Amino acid sequence: MPLGPSVDSGPGSSEMTSRRLTGPLRAWLVGIGLTVLASLPYLFGLWKTPHGEYYLGFIENSSDQNTYLMWMRQVADGRVLLKNLYTSIPHHGAMFNLYFYVFSLPAYLGLSVGACYQIARVFAGIAVFLATWYFSCTFFEREDQRWIGFVAATFAGGFGWAVAILSRLTAPAGMHITANALMHRPIDVWMPESFPWYAALMLPLHAMGIALLLVTMRWYILGLLEDRLALSAAAGASLFLLSFVHPFDVIAAYSVSGLAVLMLSLRERRFRMSRWRHWFLTGAMGAPTLAFNDVILHTNPGMNAWLVQNVEVSPSPLMYVLGFGIPLVLAVCWLVPFLRSPDRWSSPWLLIAAWLLVAPLMLYSPISFQRRLAGALGVPVALAMVAFLWDRFGEAKVRRTGVIWAIVGVTCVTSMFHF
Repeated sequence: MPLGPSVDSGPGSSEMTSRRLTGPLRAWLVGIGLTVLASLPYLFGLWKTPHGEYYLGFIENSSDQNTYLMWMRQVADGRVLLKNLYTSIPHHGAMFNLYFYVFSLPAYLGLSVGACYQIARVFAGIAVFLATWYFSCTFFEREDQRWIGFVAATFAGGFGWAVAILSRLTAPAGMHITANALMHRPIDVWMPESFPWYAALMLPLHAMGIALLLVTMRWYILGLLEDRLALSAAAGASLFLLSFVHPFDVIAAYSVSGLAVLMLSLRERRFRMSRWRHWFLTGAMGAPTLAFNDVILHTNPGMNAWLVQNVEVSPSPLMYVLGFGIPLVLAVCWLVPFLRSPDRWSSPWLLIAAWLLVAPLMLYSPISFQRRLAGALGVPVALAMVAFLWDRFGEAKVRRTGVIWAIVGVTCVTSMFHF
């Protein structure tokens, strides 16, 4: 039984090749188009702001958003190392975040910090959509497979939409949803770091984190399987940037990439340094920044206060199951036979399998920021779902793609709900 879409090398493959040449251009156009679409709620908020009042430029989660403005305001004021202004504890600046630093520079040209934030949101949106497209290309050969994978990875979620609607219908009028209440809801309605569309729509910092994590994982698995150190070095460079944007995702990258090379070693039944050097090279480029962040969080009084204030434990497993919903169930249906066929482990799908296997261990590891390790997790779940569906629905193209699109469409309801 096949465990992933195969390469189309039969009649019409030359036509596929010519179409594939336009894929990147279409990906750029789609990425820009989706970013414009994600901007509509912001434009609507600006339009509806009464005369004489000020629109901050947020549509959700103002507490996190104001934190981001705090960092950007400091860069605009000339700081390089940033302070935690949410504490009265005396301390010196210590944090350096490349995302806030780069996208605050337009303030030196006279733009407001709010305008800088919107520029960052647009760039992060385009970046996450393009990264998701190229990540899908890592696993699918056919153009139609890639687009189905892209749509699923971008928009697919679970049953959060149903729970959210039910809660709104049954809750008293004007009731505020607390952070504790969110812990008892499916993650697809409150954890944007796992879902590209949700992140691009609500929290651009997470969108940029997802983009860099997907780029890192794509280059790493290609470098590992093709034994090309240049690609692993590129993965390391991406990981280095990620460590200055969303350091939590570096731990996820270490875990997934480490399990992938371990599984490959088990398949080959021997330890080959030529395999493991890719993991060491990629990881070494992100390690210094991770160590730097760990030091300042534990030694700088102000940053330690931020660490204490940001305990991010995972909700119950049920909230993850409901949050990923149908894609998770079908991803498991793909994963089980894949694990039983080690001959398949030499394909890029090894990365998806490793990600799905290590995710539960990361999400419930004995650390205070468990759920932060769910970065981009919706992407491998969705791609595994598409691989399972593609293998299940015959050879009739219309029937196969029709059924797959129907199932993928059902999984995208939460994304429409967010919009």
